[in-house]
Amino acid sequence: MFYLDGISLEKIKNEFEKEILGKKIGKISQETALSVTLNFGRTSLVFSCASSFPICYLSEEKSQKLDIQFNFLLSLRKYFSNSALIKIEQLGLDRVLIFHFKKMNELGEVKIYKLYFELMGKHSNLIITDEKNKILDLLKRFSLEENSFRILLPGADYKQPLFTLKKSLFEIKEEEFSSLQEEGLHINYEGIGKYLAQSLSNFTNLKNILEGEIEPKIFLKNDKIILATVLPELSISDYDDILYFENFGKFVEYYMEKTLLNSTIESLNYKIVGTISKKIKKLKKILLNIELDNQDKENYINYKNYGDILSANIYSLKKYISSVTLFDFYNNVEVEIDLDSKLTPQKNIESYYKKYNKLKRGLESNKRRVIEVSEEIEYLESVISFAQITTTSENLKSIISELENGGYLKKESQPKKKKKELKKECKAVFIENEKYSIIYGRNNIENEFVTFKIAIKEDLWFHIRNIPGSHVVLKIKREDLTDEIISEAAQLAIKFSSAKLGDKVIVDYTYRKNVSKPKGAKIGNVIFKNSKEFIGVK
Repeated sequence: MFYLDGISLEKIKNEFEKEILGKKIGKISQETALSVTLNFGRTSLVFSCASSFPICYLSEEKSQKLDIQFNFLLSLRKYFSNSALIKIEQLGLDRVLIFHFKKMNELGEVKIYKLYFELMGKHSNLIITDEKNKILDLLKRFSLEENSFRILLPGADYKQPLFTLKKSLFEIKEEEFSSLQEEGLHINYEGIGKYLAQSLSNFTNLKNILEGEIEPKIFLKNDKIILATVLPELSISDYDDILYFENFGKFVEYYMEKTLLNSTIESLNYKIVGTISKKIKKLKKILLNIELDNQDKENYINYKNYGDILSANIYSLKKYISSVTLFDFYNNVEVEIDLDSKLTPQKNIESYYKKYNKLKRGLESNKRRVIEVSEEIEYLESVISFAQITTTSENLKSIISELENGGYLKKESQPKKKKKELKKECKAVFIENEKYSIIYGRNNIENEFVTFKIAIKEDLWFHIRNIPGSHVVLKIKREDLTDEIISEAAQLAIKFSSAKLGDKVIVDYTYRKNVSKPKGAKIGNVIFKNSKEFIGVK
């Protein structure tokens, strides 16, 4: 959650004043239809009116130039090129900032222009006005049907958004705070959001937030952002880590990069897990059908026995009968055997042997099929495991590429890559040390690469038993090998596996020369021998 209320905006405004007040605008650019940048020397003031994340912040990164000349960009350059920022104002404690600029025109006259930035979700906007608040241009234009409360068109007088009249938080008394805290401060006072109102512990806490300096910080839980705020003393109870930033600009850039990365990871993860889970469900249904078919075939030996019994009594069999009762020398009982009255005794015997052989072949085929389907399920479960524990979009893209090559995902149309380029793309993680190095894969492609391309026969190879996970290779001289180093490599195999936290697990390890790949096995699937065990807990 990115928490931004009127109090937060007031602190951001103060930071802007310290950095760019009194400076002149140089270049003006528009990166997208909803974002513009005003350059003050090396520092840029970036505005974004995207409904998903409207924001303004200072940045030291160079903006990307586009060939498109937006109409609003032309207006910005007309009114603000070479102008100086003389004042930054906030409408009370509401989420509206007003940037006042002074500019000298061709006739030597000093003109004042204003740039209103309204942070209002999907209605966020940038509005240019003259000194008398006459609208000159807008980034977004709304028709009267879309916004009947005020006219937002060039030539109209600027009117601020309709806000409920509320009291100023700077004037609140302790007794008022106590009486209104349960009812909701955000209902009666401007500039405070519901989250902050509910988080305040006492009146001193509120005063410290109002009077304190800007404090950009991000709270993380499982490497995901759970709260981003600039307010001092605003906190959250359940988190793993806090990141502090020296200014609001770097804070926003990190937030956007992190949320974009998380969004990408979630999207790729959904694509992998969603598709493969459906495939696994189908394969498990196949196994169930094979099991039911095996149940139908489980008495196949009876057909051979009937054939043997009929063969032993062939000369006593009459033609064109539908059944016969004979002694079953396998079970020492009398048994009635059905016959086809249209067939001769010899043909009936052949029919039983044919049924026996057919069912036997079917069971053998089912046995092979069960092994194939089970191995495929195991492989796909390892893919899901790698997708769920990965933290990089690069690795997820590698997993997607693996699934595309395996025919599980439809390949996106891309130019063909040379074999050398494909080899370069196959990476692994190296942990270097003076005496040894540990390498592990983050997906099945990397696992195979680590085991069969990087490892040599005298390297130690580790893998968690019966659970999808990374192949870990330990490169070390035998005289330098210690139990501590073996433990370190084994713990990595445990860490990068789908074992649950707290599970007691076994890691098998052996020399690489004892590891091989079965013919026709899925990528990353290996067999090994002469292994030792390491027992650990995730």
